[in-house]
Amino acid sequence: RGRCRRDPRPSPVGNGHVPQCDEEGRYRPLQCHGSTGYCWCVDAAGQEIAGTRTAPGSTPPRCGSPGQCPGGCRPLPIAP
Repeated sequence: RGRCRRDPRPSPVGNGHVPQCDEEGRYRPLQCHGSTGYCWCVDAAGQEIAGTRTAPGSTPPRCGSPGQCPGGCRPLPIAP
């Protein structure tokens, strides 16, 4: 299982994205690149889920909570 780094430096991947983490050190299911505006869903290990990337200015994908995305993102339940 990957642990999200709260390091403000860009990721070593070289794309300049700083992963967004929750308070418990897990990757937030929705990641957005601050300078490009692209957003995508990630799995519990922080890996992008294929087919979830959206272009700048479009509606971001609906991603599940941490640990719920390995088989694909699920929409978050809407509270009554």
